[in-house]
Amino acid sequence: MARIRQLLEISHIVKKSERPFILAGDFNTSDKSEIESFAKSLGNGVQYQSHDTYPTWRPNKPLDYIFLSKDFELVRSYTSKEKLSDHLPLIYEVKLK
Repeated sequence: MARIRQLLEISHIVKKSERPFILAGDFNTSDKSEIESFAKSLGNGVQYQSHDTYPTWRPNKPLDYIFLSKDFELVRSYTSKEKLSDHLPLIYEVKLK
């Protein structure tokens, strides 16, 4: 599957950099095991979160995620009710530890 190959490539890039990271976007899956596996592949202490963002007219699927290296703390997260696409926007507040 193309998505799995893309997730593996992203994981390799992130792990090579060895720097703090924030990775966010539309991962086009609500498969919890796939997302957990991806988070683990990014390294120890990676946190991730999502909210139901799809579809905007009745959100019931988490397709959009944020992944934070252990260097960050998630302060707050929520969805906006602005309908700018078929996904609701996610807003995250993070701070460097």
